[in-house]
Amino acid sequence: MAELIGDPNGTFVDRVRKLERTDPAEPETWDPIHQALITNDVILKGRVDALDSRVDALESSAPAVPYDLAIYLQGGVPGGSVFFRFVAPRAFTIVQSGHRLAARVAPQNAWTASVKRNGAQVGSLSLNAGQTTGTVSFSGPVSLAAGDVLEVQAQATTDPNLQGLTLVLMGVV
Repeated sequence: MAELIGDPNGTFVDRVRKLERTDPAEPETWDPIHQALITNDVILKGRVDALDSRVDALESSAPAVPYDLAIYLQGGVPGGSVFFRFVAPRAFTIVQSGHRLAARVAPQNAWTASVKRNGAQVGSLSLNAGQTTGTVSFSGPVSLAAGDVLEVQAQATTDPNLQGLTLVLMGVV
């Protein structure tokens, strides 16, 4: 049985000949109409496939959307306390660098805190004695899934001077 095959290099047509009651029921009458419709289908499929490829390319090259977490802790930081707890509402990644840690009043002694994901340490905070600007360290990007818990826990001892802690963690979706 012979087949009609669409031509991907054909021309899209927006109309075909209407059959009349007086037309003979012959392949020569029907085949050109069917050929035009099949060629239209092939052309449209090619265009849809090309659009799918373009959308995929755009999605893969889209810049990451910022998803930053910021806190300010008025007053001191009690020793051993979890002073920040965040349950991720969606998947996102904390980037390795670019974070900010500052204190309104510098600690008397060196001060540290642990950043934990679901109870396991993934990063750290540190402020040197007498300094109001500190460091935030991660060994690499930290991925969180929806429902993961991010906590920041202070060192065991309370620093008598440390006040007004600001922490900004930079992330991307």
